Amino acid sequence: MMVVFPRQVWVLKRELLWIPMVGIGVRQMHAIAIDRKAGHSAVSQVVEQGKDRLEEGDWIMIFPEGTRMPAGETRRYGVSGALLASQTGCLLVPVAHNAGFYWPRRGLMKKPGTVRVVIGPPIAAAGREVREINEEVQAWIEATVRSLDPASV
Repeated sequence: MMVVFPRQVWVLKRELLWIPMVGIGVRQMHAIAIDRKAGHSAVSQVVEQGKDRLEEGDWIMIFPEGTRMPAGETRRYGVSGALLASQTGCLLVPVAHNAGFYWPRRGLMKKPGTVRVVIGPPIAAAGREVREINEEVQAWIEATVRSLDPASV
């Protein structure tokens, strides 16, 4: 993602800051490190810091599921990205990939294969309802991931 998109700031769990050497790199990335258990205050943190980073010219990289899921499974997407885009008028650019088929959640062993990444069409979010934005993003991502299933090729 860092090669494909302009300068980015990632939203990630703050526990990564505590890992020796990794934490230093995360701080240098100017990441938005959140406490995922903080609920609404974590969303507010993403929106507040996200606005600052956008003003600096950064793109915000958010993984709306909040954690890796086993291939073929999903969960409700978090609202922080849709809320930030709605409030700032920025476009959302959905990205789907099939890495979950080759690198399972909680698995150290990776399977051989080619990870495919698909960049979707920008989605206008200005003034739209957050749930509506999330539903559109999730529908596109989930349909695209299904189409990338190596068993269907």
